[in-house]
Formats: sequence, structure tokens, C-alpha cells
Amino acid sequence: LKDAQKYCFLTFPYFLPPKRLRNSILTAKERNVDVRIVTAGAKSDNIFLAWASTHIYGDYLKKGILIYELRSHALHAKTITADGVYATIGSYNLDTLSYNHLLDMNLSTLDPDLALQLEHRFHKDVENSVQITLEDWNNRPLATKIIHWALYIFFRLVLG
Repeated sequence: LKDAQKYCFLTFPYFLPPKRLRNSILTAKERNVDVRIVTAGAKSDNIFLAWASTHIYGDYLKKGILIYELRSHALHAKTITADGVYATIGSYNLDTLSYNHLLDMNLSTLDPDLALQLEHRFHKDVENSVQITLEDWNNRPLATKIIHWALYIFFRLVLG
């Protein structure tokens, strides 16, 4: 992310990145990098974690980062591509548990062929997703906002 110049596409079923990665995503956008994220949303196999993730969408949406929730099928992909050159794929979820405690890992490479394949998959996933807008996020019912916030706090405490 720190070297992306044009665009960066992230696909993760769970989206609770550790603070360092969260800052890298936001900093990339501040450099005018086109940052887009696909998450599992309602199709998540852990809906509570998906709801916790929703709590932080506003931080990204306010900066102009595009967020999509996949609607067509379960999402297990964990990928990042940047500028048609960089690609990473593996088992690492963007959360503190994977970062600090699990043996998850990704393969990262400067491989244009792999990057383009993953970007093609990303665009297919976007076609089968719903874009979450800042207006959508702001207009959630108060009870939903409270649930998202409470789950976010819970997972931050549990996951570290």
C-alpha cells in the first residue's frame, strides 16, 4: 500500500485491519491512490464480525474510498493488488487476530500476470456487490449503529 501510486484493490471477507494497516489504507488515499475494498457483508460466515466491520466504514467512506459488499456468494478471498504489478494472496484476514496471533500468511509478488488475474476477479466481485455509500452508512437506524459499535468494541477487546 505504501508504494501504490495509481490504484489498490483489496478483497477480504472480514475488514477490521490493525491500526498500522488502517493508516496505510487512509494514507494511500491521501496520495490520490484509487482505493477500493470488497468485503463479504451480509454473506459473511461471521455476521457479527461483518457488522463490527461496518462500524469503521465511515472512516474510509469520508476519505473517498469505495466499499462494496458482495451479495452473490460467500467470500473467502484475501487479496490485494496495486498498480497492475503487485499482488498478494493468502490466508491473512485484515484483523488483529490474524496479524498478532495466528499463523496466517500471504504470498506477495511483483507479478503483473497474477495482479491482472486478481484485478479481473475483483471487478467481477464488484459487479456482484452493492456499493456502500457514505449516505447509506450515515442513514443506518440508530439501533443498527449501536449494534455495529458494540460489536466493534467487543472484537477489538477480544482480538486485541
